[in-house]
Amino acid sequence: MVYFIIDRILSRISWKTSFLFLSVSIFAFRSLSFADVLTDTAEDYHLLGYEEQQKGNLDKALTYYLKAEMLEGGNAPVFNDIGVTYEQLGVDNKAEEYYIKAIRNDPNYLPSYTNLAFLYQKHDETEKAIMFFRERYRLADQNDPWRARVVQELLRLDPSFREEFLQMVMEEASAEMKRQLQADLQMQIMRANSHYTRGMSFLNEHQYSEALEEFDRALVLTPNNPRLIKAREEALYGRRIQVIRQRFEKAVSEMETGHLESAKSIFQDILTIIPRKPVTKSE
Repeated sequence: MVYFIIDRILSRISWKTSFLFLSVSIFAFRSLSFADVLTDTAEDYHLLGYEEQQKGNLDKALTYYLKAEMLEGGNAPVFNDIGVTYEQLGVDNKAEEYYIKAIRNDPNYLPSYTNLAFLYQKHDETEKAIMFFRERYRLADQNDPWRARVVQELLRLDPSFREEFLQMVMEEASAEMKRQLQADLQMQIMRANSHYTRGMSFLNEHQYSEALEEFDRALVLTPNNPRLIKAREEALYGRRIQVIRQRFEKAVSEMETGHLESAKSIFQDILTIIPRKPVTKSE
């Protein structure tokens, strides 16, 4: 019995809920569709206005732009293009109004800052022009094609900006120089490590002369490196011991063949090359 009652309640709710959902859906669909049509139409008018503006038909262009504003409520590009058209028509007060509208609508829409700055500059309102040129410069990134033009205008109009810009250029140059020096140092360290690795390979194979050459090349790149100095000392010591052994064998050979004076001379020479103190790079 309980299940029957619950089922009847659910069946009654179902058709009412379905009707309400359908009504809401139709209303939402109509609203969205209408909004889409308005947006598409506004964009079409904006495009038509731009085409007429490029042809020099400024009155037609302004008519289309204003229709786009009326339909969509306006956005920064539309406001800006209306401002440009008014300025081209010589109605500078309306141009100023719409440039400001564009900036208020989207503070990151940069063309309006430049247009407004040039408009103020045209009317000798230098302080206002500087203010908007500076704001455009502040918001611009390094790839902004208008950045150089804005800098040019500020250097001409604003003495204080010249000092700031010169300081900034010097700081950027200094930072770039530091980055380059660091990159060069890293490259030298990498090359020195490469020579050190090859030198150690030669050292382990008892190829002392080749090891010395690699360690010397590494020390040119990173002087006073303790690890390199120590490795070079080992290679130099090894080479001297190697030379002593070779000469000793030569002296013994001379003695066995009866060349005593020659053997004596070689032994005296050996005494001059036996290291009596730690080997250093200067040796």
